[in-house]
Formats: sequence, structure tokens, C-alpha cells
Amino acid sequence: MRTVCEAPDRGVVREGDAQQGSHTLLGCLVAAFVRLCGRILRLFGRKKSAAGMGAPASGQDLAERLREQQRQVSFLKSVFESTSDAVVVADLQGEIFMFNRGAEDIFGIGPELACGDNLFRLITDCAVKNGRSHDGKDITRILMRDERIVNMRLRFARLDDGRVTPTLFTLNFVEDASGEPTSIVAVIKDNSEVERLTQIDALTGLHNRRAFDERVIDEHERMRRDHTKVMSLLFLDLDHFGAFNKEHGHQVGDEVLRRVAGVLKGTIRVIDTAARYGGEEFTVILPGTDEQGAGLTAERIRTAISELRVPTGNGRPLSVTASIGFRTHRPDSGDCEGLIRDANEAMLAAKNNGRNRVVAHPGNPQ
Repeated sequence: MRTVCEAPDRGVVREGDAQQGSHTLLGCLVAAFVRLCGRILRLFGRKKSAAGMGAPASGQDLAERLREQQRQVSFLKSVFESTSDAVVVADLQGEIFMFNRGAEDIFGIGPELACGDNLFRLITDCAVKNGRSHDGKDITRILMRDERIVNMRLRFARLDDGRVTPTLFTLNFVEDASGEPTSIVAVIKDNSEVERLTQIDALTGLHNRRAFDERVIDEHERMRRDHTKVMSLLFLDLDHFGAFNKEHGHQVGDEVLRRVAGVLKGTIRVIDTAARYGGEEFTVILPGTDEQGAGLTAERIRTAISELRVPTGNGRPLSVTASIGFRTHRPDSGDCEGLIRDANEAMLAAKNNGRNRVVAHPGNPQ
């Protein structure tokens, strides 16, 4: 499969230079690539003109210059294709004519579909905000404002599987010799690892509240896009945790939290998300899991926690129990806020009905 598509016959590959002050080397290289393509087109035109006027010496010189420019283009093209960053180049109307392998990874489509499409429409279709699609007018207004360089953080959902990638997005303009913009260069850097480090709870190693808030919305939106899917959410609260801290101290309390986190990590699947919601509360997001599967998972977690024995320093290990509630949603079950509220209410019902038990929300599909 090709990873680069070009359409110089549309007249959109023209000489230009990187926007002065550009902070990305990749943007400069892509601008140089566009510039060299334009030079080759003009040199090729001069060669044909010189041949028609009977000037072989001039034609030989132009041929050598053409070969040198082609070598430079070959080098820049290899950089363009091999970079892990997504790079998309379009004309001023937004029609895409270059699309590299990194862009395939971000957007979930290949150049055969992207080239000829509109850059701004592609960005609007894929950009998500709090799990929901961005307003198209809002995105276009940001991208088309007067600044020649636009830098922003965007989250893109792939068109094929909906997987969301947090990114650093830069929009740059390539200018001609007179300073007029001739084409648009979008450079999109995967920012997943940086975001991951800011979304981990330091004590337990689980996701933190911020990560949960983003992930549950993303998963709920994905579930609603595919009407055949289902998801469940568990809320878990450790029983009598305040008394543990008061009697045994915060160091023992911290060890309890770490041990419970270990249970969650060892019980859930790779596609699930366990998070420390706050204090002694935890959550587990279960994509593609119905009410029966959620109940079984919750019971396994509850049983494993009840078998924990945490050293206290006084010779008597501490037993731990948890109250767990869960709610299952299908595309017609309501919004994400309702899912969170209902799962939390089910957890409170478990605590009020004797603790150390699993309670399903009464609104779960039967």
C-alpha cells in the first residue's frame, strides 16, 4: 500500500518555504519537500522548452539540476514516509494530496481514501471532545483563524475502530516567494505516553480520577456508535476503611489500597480500565460486558479482596472487604452521567444492605 500520495497536476505543489518561526523540524522538511517538487516541475518545463528551441547545452545543464533535485526529493520523501508523526498536506481549499504512514495510524484510513478528501472535514470527523464529536464550526473557526501557525491539543478517534489518540496538533502554511500561502501542512504528534504519565495514581499504579473521567466517556461514546455493543461500570468502596486508618495508621491504610489495586489488576482484562476514584473508592470500566458478565467479574473481585490479609505490625493481619455496585448500559440506556450515577447508587445500596456484597442497579436490562 502506498503511504504517500501526490497530485502535482492539480497545480497545488508550488515553491514555498516553511513559515518563519516554525517550531517543528518536520514541518520545515515537509515544506522543503513541497518546494523541491515545485522546482522539479519548473525545471522539467524548462527542459522541454529548451529542447524545442534547439539548445542542447542548456538542456544538459537542466537535466543535471533535475537529477540533483530528484535526489533531494527522494531523501525528503523517505523522511516524510518514515516519521512516526502524522503529516498531511493539502491545498488552500483543504484538498489533501499528501498523507503519510503516521497519518494512517492516527486517522485509521489509508492514502487511497484520504487523498482528495478535505483536511478540515477529516479533522472535524475524527476530533473528539469529552468523548463526543467536536462541533464542526468550532474546529474550522480555530483552524482558519488569521494566525499562520495553529497549535492545539486534540483527541482523534480512528475512523475504522474508534480508538482515541491524544495528540499535539500543528497547522502550518507554506508560502511562496512573495509571502502568499500556497499549501497547508498539518503535523500531528501522538501524545499518548505523556498523557498516560499524568493519569496514573501514584500510590496504587491504577488510573486516576482524571483518566477515569475521560475513559468512561470515550467508552460510552464508542458503545453508542456501535448499536450492537454493551458496557458495564463497577463502583467499589472498601468497608470500614476509615476505622483501619484510625486504628492502624495511614501506612497500613496505604498498603490496603495497594493490595486492592493488585487484586483489580490481576482480575480484569486488558481492555478493561481500573481506576482509583478517590480515597478508598475504585471503579472498573468493562467494555463489551453485559449484566451477567459484570456480576461475575464483580463477585470475583469481591471474593479476592475478602481473602486479603494485610500485615499490621501487631501480629494480627487485617481482613478487608468491599461493597460493589454495577450498572450495565446499551446504546438506548441513557447518557454517561446516568451510568456513573447509577453504578454509584448500586454501590451505596451494597453498603446499606450489610456490606461485603455485590448489588446490581435495578435499572439494568433484564
